[in-house]
Amino acid sequence: MRFLLFILFFIGFCAKEILGQERYIDSLKAVYSKNENIWSDSAKVDFLNRVFFHYVFSQSDSAYLYSQKVFNLAKKIEYQKGLALYYNNLGILHRVEGSFEDGLESMILSLSINERIKDSIGIANNYVNMGLIYQAQKKYDIALEYYQKCLTLKTKRKDTVGMAYCMRDMGGLYIQQKNYPKAKEIFEKVIQLKSRPPITFGAIKDLAIIAFNEKNYQKSKEYLENCISGMLLHDKFNVPQAYIHLAKIAQIERKPKIAIDYFDNALKYAIQYKNNQQEKDTYFELFNFFKIERDFERATFYLEAYTRLQDKIFNVETTTQLHRIQNNYALKKQETRANLLEKTQETQKERNRWIAFLVMLVIMAVVIFTQILWQKNKTKKHLIQLLQQKTHDLEEKNEEINQQKEEISSFNDSLSQRVAEKTQALSVALENITSQNKELERFSFIVSHNLSAPVKRFVGLLSIVEKEKITSDFNKNVMQRLEENAQELDNLMLDLDKILSIKDEAQLAQKENVLVKNVINQTISLLNKEIEQSRITFLSHINENHFVYAIRYYLENILFNILENAIKFRDISRHSVVHISLHETENDTKIIIQDNGVGIDLENEDIYKVFGVYQRMNNKTEGKGLGLYLVKTQMETMNGKMEIISQKGQGSTFRLVFPKK
Repeated sequence: MRFLLFILFFIGFCAKEILGQERYIDSLKAVYSKNENIWSDSAKVDFLNRVFFHYVFSQSDSAYLYSQKVFNLAKKIEYQKGLALYYNNLGILHRVEGSFEDGLESMILSLSINERIKDSIGIANNYVNMGLIYQAQKKYDIALEYYQKCLTLKTKRKDTVGMAYCMRDMGGLYIQQKNYPKAKEIFEKVIQLKSRPPITFGAIKDLAIIAFNEKNYQKSKEYLENCISGMLLHDKFNVPQAYIHLAKIAQIERKPKIAIDYFDNALKYAIQYKNNQQEKDTYFELFNFFKIERDFERATFYLEAYTRLQDKIFNVETTTQLHRIQNNYALKKQETRANLLEKTQETQKERNRWIAFLVMLVIMAVVIFTQILWQKNKTKKHLIQLLQQKTHDLEEKNEEINQQKEEISSFNDSLSQRVAEKTQALSVALENITSQNKELERFSFIVSHNLSAPVKRFVGLLSIVEKEKITSDFNKNVMQRLEENAQELDNLMLDLDKILSIKDEAQLAQKENVLVKNVINQTISLLNKEIEQSRITFLSHINENHFVYAIRYYLENILFNILENAIKFRDISRHSVVHISLHETENDTKIIIQDNGVGIDLENEDIYKVFGVYQRMNNKTEGKGLGLYLVKTQMETMNGKMEIISQKGQGSTFRLVFPKK
């Protein structure tokens, strides 16, 4: 008897809660009726769509009715966003009913409209709903692809609520796949977003279900107890599922009274919010519970309730589908009539537009023809005046041109005379410079030749002086200074003779095709001792058949001086490497020598110090500062040139440019 009274009380309580929910829906309808004449049609569409979502998971026939209202009003005002909402809603209804192909078709129609009007929010919603349809069909890879597309759009818009909804559905998919680690990762991210309470508490509930499935009942219980109070405030529709799992945990812990309380709460909220699926699940769990407890009377009661509800859902769904088929037929018929009428009206409008267009065309032709005649007459008069003016201007210009011709002719005569005078002066100057250069060369040769013999005799005399007989320290010091200065003077005469002999040698020697590889190998062989001591590496990138058109002796001397400098001016703080390469163009051949030595600060140093005679850049190394001067002189004697690129601390690059002819 007490059990019967409890059931009657429970049904009465649920009826009261259901009436409360209905009153909320009625309040929405009242708001719509009150503002129907004030709101714009597009605002009405958005509000009706909101009402649709209150019905979609509880009363599919009411949801369908409001979706049709959305369609009719959106179609009437040609509100594209409203039509996209309608097809999206229709797709959701088909998914809830299990008509997945119809659901996808509706979603694709909605997506095409949203893409056309560039509504990124609508596109993202289409993606997530298509993901749910593919997930229901267990096509998980395709579903994840659509969820990812939705998440990308929501992230780009920084829509945390949309991101949370999308990630929640992804987590549900991973639960279906029993990929619990991935599902936990997703739901923890949803909680971190802190978007809306229903989503956050729903994610905590899903973590509890994962823990339950992993048989971590204590963790599952903690999650459920943490989220159930929040769900009672923000997400009562899904509260039954939380209570069912708490009841199962209590049953496992052998606490039957607590389990019954949880089952009662689950049933209360499932009935209150018309969550038929969870109401049916609760009946079935109660049946199993009392069967295990061997209370067959209650077990039978809940099994009958489960069976009645299942039959009721089937009958309601069948009736709803029949109504929907009828409504779809009527709607299609209405659409066909509307389309036919629209096409007839459009045809008439098109005909009227063509008639108006032809009339306007005739009027425009008459106006244009009149305008052309008037413009032609006006243009003719203007052209006559313009022609007369141009004729007068041309006469004046001709007279001015003739005058300028006379001035130019006079100027040309004067210019020719001045050019001839300048040319004569330059010729005389060139002859003077050439004569002076020859005199200077003869003088240098005479000085070198005439001084060479006395200097050598002086050095010879100093060498035969009996130094041991000089006892005075002062005289010994004088004798040492005399020897040093004599040797320095002898070296100077040798250098001068070497410089003067370059042009004489060039006149006697013949240019030939010299194989560069052979000369390099010969030079490296001559410097072998210095290379071993300095541990420098020479890398030749020149083939056996590469050659330059040059005087062989000069080329040997040039390469010897440059490679010797690379050894002298190496950077001892790092391993020294010298690269030797060759580059050919149509007119010349370049030998390029690149080292990583100490380098030269060319920005702050005079270039003369690099190539000048007796100029040295570094006093820490041996040498007279003559090598690069001889190299430059020999290159110029062969009509070639030498270029240098250098940076202090980085190294130097020498380019030897040899003409091919």
